[in-house]
Amino acid sequence: MTKHTEHVEIATRFCGPPRSGNGGYVAGRIAAPLSATGAAATVRLKAPPPLETALRLESLDGHSQLFHGDTLIGEGRSAELS
Repeated sequence: MTKHTEHVEIATRFCGPPRSGNGGYVAGRIAAPLSATGAAATVRLKAPPPLETALRLESLDGHSQLFHGDTLIGEGRSAELS
């Protein structure tokens, strides 16, 4: 499969903790490429998502990762809902 890369930006209106994106919203953005196939997803945030900043969302084979430069902000994987 081909790796898909897109650029996303978390708007200030989706602020969670001060100067950081709301975890639920950001997790949804990370899961979006995975749920396009109808699969459930599990997402884990690794660092506070910055606001109003260009971020890179990469997805390939049931796995997605959100980066700020070289810093991994969060990752998601396809999952089975039971």
